Amino acid sequence: EEEHPRAVSSAEDGEGHRVTNSRISIGYDERHRAAPTAELHSSLAHDIGHVVRTHCPMQWKSWRVMPDEIKVEVRGQLSTNYNLEDLDEESLTYVNRLFAERYKQWKSDLHHHFQAFDDPQVALQEGCPKELEGREDSWEWLCAHFQAPEFANKAQVNKGNRKKKTLLHHSGSRPFSYRMDARRREGSKFPEIDVFGDVYVRPGNELAESLH
Repeated sequence: EEEHPRAVSSAEDGEGHRVTNSRISIGYDERHRAAPTAELHSSLAHDIGHVVRTHCPMQWKSWRVMPDEIKVEVRGQLSTNYNLEDLDEESLTYVNRLFAERYKQWKSDLHHHFQAFDDPQVALQEGCPKELEGREDSWEWLCAHFQAPEFANKAQVNKGNRKKKTLLHHSGSRPFSYRMDARRREGSKFPEIDVFGDVYVRPGNELAESLH
């Protein structure tokens, strides 16, 4: 299990991240278009995923269209571990991007859960996942949303597109630039090629190395 840095009381935490008032500062690195280190990015993405699953109302098509006051409330759940007061525009955009990705992923996971039921009515009445207990209104909204023609048609198209792919990307949301840096530190003369082999596989788990 990957270790995720948590706020500590010193000026720096164990990973070398700046900590303000015992909370981690969210930096932004232009080159990565993300946090300065892969560790901080992973930690932040993990924690945002947890916040989305446990606190975020699931009653909108996407994070982008969610009302701002709800976004502020949900983002505020991060303030236990992260300093959110002084985020510049780029950092806030980055945090929102992670929230949007995690919201989309969680909604997709919930859709898969919904599809496990043969009868949508049974899904509605008996299928509310434990993460949404006490927030059944979100499950009700999702069940209706998943059955709407617009969503159902789009889901079918996306499923078809995934089947057509000849290469599958499997490195998650971590920017390639982190991997490139790591490969360079390891002495790789061709980090781009190495990273390509790291993050793509053929459908059926055949390694993309067979392409080189």
